[in-house]
Amino acid sequence: MNRHLTLLLLTCFCLGACQTYEQVAIDYMIPAKITFPNEFRRVAIVNNVTTNANDSINFLPADAKVASQQLAETIALTNYFDEVVICDSALRQKDASYRESFLNPKEIATLIKEMDVDFLISLEDVALKVERDTQYRPDWNAHQAVADMKVYSLVNVYSDRRTEPILKYVAQDSIFWESFGGTPENAGNSLPSRKVMIKEGSEFAGSIPVSYLIPHWQNANRTLFNNGSIHMRDAAFHVRAKNWDEAFELWSNEYESCKSKKRKMWCANNIAVYYEMKDDIEKSLEWANIAGELAVEIYGKEGNAQRIGGFSDIPYIHYFQLYINELERRNVNLSSLRLQMQRHNDDF
Repeated sequence: MNRHLTLLLLTCFCLGACQTYEQVAIDYMIPAKITFPNEFRRVAIVNNVTTNANDSINFLPADAKVASQQLAETIALTNYFDEVVICDSALRQKDASYRESFLNPKEIATLIKEMDVDFLISLEDVALKVERDTQYRPDWNAHQAVADMKVYSLVNVYSDRRTEPILKYVAQDSIFWESFGGTPENAGNSLPSRKVMIKEGSEFAGSIPVSYLIPHWQNANRTLFNNGSIHMRDAAFHVRAKNWDEAFELWSNEYESCKSKKRKMWCANNIAVYYEMKDDIEKSLEWANIAGELAVEIYGKEGNAQRIGGFSDIPYIHYFQLYINELERRNVNLSSLRLQMQRHNDDF
């Protein structure tokens, strides 16, 4: 075989074997579920939990002081409010038995005045429910012990302008611990101690309401297509070097010049990701819809047989629809996010 032909075939084989897609991480901010008035800039975190919490086989007694401190620290770290202070006293520490008792107008006014704040975020109740299980795992030839904890936090927001809470919210999430051993007893004994579970569960209870109360960052992955032409591969190198504008120029030129609908679809997707990285969600939606329309033209409305593979092993049609749906959610959230971030004069 001719040497030059052999080299050409090897080159084509290598190019054909190259990865045709890759994932990039994207961070974006999503709004809180509540929008505080702009004048609410100084907040006090209050521990209003009755001290004698549940203590049974399935429930551990939460440490409300740890939870309220974690709530204050987590909110403070967001730098969303001008100042975050904490009321060190447990207001219900003298209660002889559990009672659900929200702060009354007099207590609210007194606390706001004494701590010189605009409003209160009060931790009202914390529950730690634990379920334990031990199973033999033949694939590992060991016993696995798991402690799954459901964490519930009741939080109220108070202002001296109202007699009732501005907001009542129950945050819930779960954490778990696992350990392994040669016997069920060894596996179970290797789990964290009761004291450690109470501490970590209480800290977690203080952190989980924050995403409801404060705008926060969310991480997601996006798929980029990087094969089909020299321009597409060059653009991939620019993306890895964080030169997004250069990659955008190559994708745009490729989209305009190429005749292949499939390559146009890939370019349209990549351009949509580019605009999302630039926080131009309307333009991103425009290009994601173009990619979706091209996918329908190429594969039909079902298109189930044509899968992306790799990271996003789903049909092209479904992938683009999921991406469009996510962009539409981001677009809807933008007005709330802009309103919530006005206190910082941030441009969204």
